[in-house]
Amino acid sequence: QPAFKLKVDGIDSLLASMRRFRQASGKTPHLAKADIAAAYRRVPIAPEHRWAAAVTFMLDGVPQIAEHIMLPFGAISSVYGWDRVGNMLTHLARVILKIAVLRYVDDYFWAEHAETIAHAKDCFATVVRALLGEAAIAAHKLEHGLSLTILGLDMEATDTGVNCRPSQAKRVKWLKLIHKALDEQSLHCGEAA
Repeated sequence: QPAFKLKVDGIDSLLASMRRFRQASGKTPHLAKADIAAAYRRVPIAPEHRWAAAVTFMLDGVPQIAEHIMLPFGAISSVYGWDRVGNMLTHLARVILKIAVLRYVDDYFWAEHAETIAHAKDCFATVVRALLGEAAIAAHKLEHGLSLTILGLDMEATDTGVNCRPSQAKRVKWLKLIHKALDEQSLHCGEAA
């Protein structure tokens, strides 16, 4: 039974962070993001708990059993297991690296000075890779700049504020869902969300 409540940061948290950055420094914040690859598969299951993550199947009429050694996708316990690891990475970034990292599940993002954003991003990636493996953050999932797509939102920091709009991929996806719902005269709960 989960003993704690999950907490994630969203776009509102990032906008508030950008606002605080602007007020404190008087500068336009640059953005950075990092996405952990296969996050659940990077967290091992304690050997004494692997029995609970076993699957059975028949192979040529013979029953077989296989135990997961890493958190399996789709299990509630995996969500909570990753959350602990994700919180640890956020804590290390904030306390040791002094980077104001925000986190939504396995996506990390933050606002930073133009002069230090690349270095901060590389430091964060170094810590994550040291703890979770060299392939934990793919190079193309580690970005920085004045404009980035974060959590499906194209964001551009300017001298006067932030321009935001859904990314092209999200717009295409949502238009398909809207047209399908109109054609079928039906909208399912998950699609509405």
